[in-house]
Amino acid sequence: MAVVAVVLAAVWLLPRGEGRGRAGSWRPRRLLVPSERRSVFLGGVLGIADAYAIGAVYVGLGTQVGKALLHSANSLVDGAVIALSAAATGIVAMLSRQVPSLGKIIAGRP
Repeated sequence: MAVVAVVLAAVWLLPRGEGRGRAGSWRPRRLLVPSERRSVFLGGVLGIADAYAIGAVYVGLGTQVGKALLHSANSLVDGAVIALSAAATGIVAMLSRQVPSLGKIIAGRP
């Protein structure tokens, strides 16, 4: 409750807007991407959207997969394995930045 009270007090002390003049700067504007970079931008957008979708499935089904693979009734162990595998995925992604995309695709084939 103390944290909620502190946050409420901080919000109460925030400066008020000065009317309609400042509100215009907060309106969303059309995103402008140069035509020669649109394919790269689209690839990035699709990659990020795909990563979020896979992450959502991973989080949603992670405990079930963990229980099925580990045969453990201990939720702490299942959560630790899921967290470690997510951390390993992030570490490998950071370390493989310098590897060309084609090399990653070939290495990822079964």
